[in-house]
Amino acid sequence: MSLLYTFYERRALNAFVEQNFPKARDLFIKMLKKWPQRIGIRHNLGLVYLGLRDFPAAESCFLKELQDYGDSVSRHRALGDLYFSWGKASEAAAHYRSAINLLKAESKPAGSNYNIDLHFLELRLALCLDNEAFAKTMVGDAALQRGLEAQAKKEWDRAYEEFGTATLADPTNFPAWNNRGSIALNIYKDYKEAQRCFTEAAKLSSTPAIQQNLALINTLLDQH
Repeated sequence: MSLLYTFYERRALNAFVEQNFPKARDLFIKMLKKWPQRIGIRHNLGLVYLGLRDFPAAESCFLKELQDYGDSVSRHRALGDLYFSWGKASEAAAHYRSAINLLKAESKPAGSNYNIDLHFLELRLALCLDNEAFAKTMVGDAALQRGLEAQAKKEWDRAYEEFGTATLADPTNFPAWNNRGSIALNIYKDYKEAQRCFTEAAKLSSTPAIQQNLALINTLLDQH
């Protein structure tokens, strides 16, 4: 792997983590032009488009990646998440089901995130198959977006409330759990609520940042 590729990738991924989606989009597009055959660039670009709420562009990226490189848990999971956010329950269910079947067919390496990933996928599939529950998740997604907007403006009370609304409407909304936990920890110093939120988020996502948040709050509570 070239130093130039590593340089671009680090900048793009850092922008994505910081939720600077326009910058991440531009960098991944440049990477795709320079290294069109590199597996994963288009997938990451699709995730950025998902963050930008540009669902058709995300769909194009994810479907092209699936067509070019075949079935995988991550590719079907990405499509499931896309259609879930887009409000397309049947399409989301089909891809979540494919991801579940592929995940179960894999051997479980020691220390893997198998149980977390399977738990999340099965919960999401159940929501997709329940019309009333799925409709509520759309309410939750709207609340998440309002919360993110308030958070960007440092309107902590409104963001905190909206994230709470999102988790009540969609218990699988781990970004809302994590963001509410972060506000509880950093703004309100409510360590018990932060622990509750981070615990729920960590049950749903193996993302290192979320797992680290849970470890941090547990350490803080042990010291008190």
